[in-house]
Amino acid sequence: MSGFRPEIQALRALAVMAVVIFHLWPQGLTGGYVGVDVFFGISGYLITAHLLREVEAQGAVDLRAFWARRIRRLLPAAALVLAVTLAATLLFSPSRLWTETAKQIGASAIGAENWVLAAGAVDYFGQNNVPSAVQHYWSLSLEEQFYVVWPILLSVVALIAVRTGLNRHRALVMTMSAAVALSLAWSVYSTATSPAAAYFSTFAHGWEFALGGLVALVLPHLMAGRWGAAARARGAVTVAGLAAIIVSAVIFTGASPFPGWIALLPIAGTMAVIAAGSGSAVARVLAVRPVQFVGDVSYSTYLWHWPIIVILPHALGHELGTVSKLGVLVASVALGWLTKVLVEDPVRKAPSIVRRKLLTYGLAVVTASVLVGASTLAWQAGMARAAQDQAAAASAIEAALDGGNPCFGAAAMAAGDDCRTQHDVDPRFGPDFAADDWGSIAGVTKDGTLPDKSACTPLAGNDGFLDCRLGAAAGTTTLAIVGDSHALAMTEPLVRIAQANGWSVRAFLFNSCTPSLPMQYEGGVKADCNAWRAAVADRVEDDPDINLVVTTGFTRGEPEAAFSGTRDDLVGDYADLWTRWADAGKRVLVLEDVPLTTGESVPECVAAHLAEDDPCAVPRATALAWDPVVDAVDAADDPAISLVDTTDAFCDATTCHAVIGGLIAYRDPHHLSATFALTLVPRLEAAFRAAGY
Repeated sequence: MSGFRPEIQALRALAVMAVVIFHLWPQGLTGGYVGVDVFFGISGYLITAHLLREVEAQGAVDLRAFWARRIRRLLPAAALVLAVTLAATLLFSPSRLWTETAKQIGASAIGAENWVLAAGAVDYFGQNNVPSAVQHYWSLSLEEQFYVVWPILLSVVALIAVRTGLNRHRALVMTMSAAVALSLAWSVYSTATSPAAAYFSTFAHGWEFALGGLVALVLPHLMAGRWGAAARARGAVTVAGLAAIIVSAVIFTGASPFPGWIALLPIAGTMAVIAAGSGSAVARVLAVRPVQFVGDVSYSTYLWHWPIIVILPHALGHELGTVSKLGVLVASVALGWLTKVLVEDPVRKAPSIVRRKLLTYGLAVVTASVLVGASTLAWQAGMARAAQDQAAAASAIEAALDGGNPCFGAAAMAAGDDCRTQHDVDPRFGPDFAADDWGSIAGVTKDGTLPDKSACTPLAGNDGFLDCRLGAAAGTTTLAIVGDSHALAMTEPLVRIAQANGWSVRAFLFNSCTPSLPMQYEGGVKADCNAWRAAVADRVEDDPDINLVVTTGFTRGEPEAAFSGTRDDLVGDYADLWTRWADAGKRVLVLEDVPLTTGESVPECVAAHLAEDDPCAVPRATALAWDPVVDAVDAADDPAISLVDTTDAFCDATTCHAVIGGLIAYRDPHHLSATFALTLVPRLEAAFRAAGY
């Protein structure tokens, strides 16, 4: 079965529309990402069929000619979109996105984007991720790797079969079957153990290409039998195949273990449509012109749609609405058509290029080199901008804490109407700055750790539980900071206060683990979280040097389903822990958790709403959801235990704000930015004075 295949064009149309709709309306078509895998199956079939015909006709594959054809087919459109995306990113996107986008453009230019994303364990379905405008190139990189390896493998197997007297067809069937089995087994395993990395892995998706190749190998034999004349049966198979793909797109979600074994459903559907061919009434329906048109432009449409979705909100200053999304859909198809007509086809068919294979390779090398060079310059520009922002922030902080700017950061809420523009973003500290505002006084890094472990000692004999000294030991007061990443986010101002007062600082920090007594959490939390809680409770209680404890955590609005007990149990655990420390002679200050936000990355939200007044604010009743530590302080009823409430630094009578005193208060969905946290220093100092320090 060769020549033009309208049912395959229809599959391409279905695949690209599934992906584009998923990216525009992820809650509407939750499994639309399977369209990419449909493309993989199609590529496996078509490329293998072509290679097999070449082997039959010539006895071997002309690898140089094959790769040259692939370059002419894929490179022009891919390079054009990468170049335009880089320029658009520099023009419209926050500078904090420049470095990551530039890195991924360079990786895409050399066919390695999927491995960059796999190494970073990017969660493709994560709602709080800040995606790169070229993240979708992971699938193209995976296809390019297939085009390099697969023809070599088939050529080697065919050559060995000829030289050893083996049946070539049987040898190829066994090889492809083994590739399907091994890759599928790895896909199931890696999806269960490392799902974020597995999603981008060539090895986890390789079986989809190999299965397409296996169908290409056996289908001619199948068509030679009765199946070839069974048009009605083939029509039913086509319908079943399409149904399998559509059902997958509808019922799969970001939580589905994909690719894994469930990817068999859309891939089997793809293979069914291909095997059924074009001899049925159903297939003739798929050959209607609109469907064929979308299939014809599917490649470039896929390339264009994602950069538009990512960059357009930055250019417009607001998120995409329904009308805008429909416009993106139309624009993606239109750009896909223009690119095919003006770029893809002319380059692919140009006689001067077709005749000269070395020219094709030379153009590929030059194009990749230019893209890598341009992306390197963009990366350097992003790094330089970040350094400038940090220097400006340091100066602004010093001026604000010296009383020179009462409308900067948290102080603006107290100033009220005297700071009329307090909820407007200061251009110096916009979304690009806020998302990278992790701080440096305490040596905090982006992964929530303290890089200098030389001043840390293992806690309870566990190298993962650390007791870290921040700064030189001094004075008679030792402040212990205890908590999760929300405590880590408050480390900057706490260390600054300690340094100003000559206190020693000890840090007991463990991400995703709030410092209540063990027993409450069961699912979705680190397995050793309860062990850390117990170890910290004992160390702080027993250490005579520690006389002041500040503790906080990601506690506000926690669902009761996350606990094995009731709300009263949780409140009691906190109260019992702090009472133990108070009975041991410690003064305990409990920081109420920060208000909840919209749930998305706050810098990204603000970037998408820069044209609005007071962007990304949340009603007070929503933002100030139940926080168990508030009730726990009341339950403890101990004068040595007190609550530090910073709510009025974020909220007025009706609203809790994301932009305060010109600063974006959060660096992600729920962690404070280091600069805004430092503007809380006067409030924290007042709490220490009230506690007698």
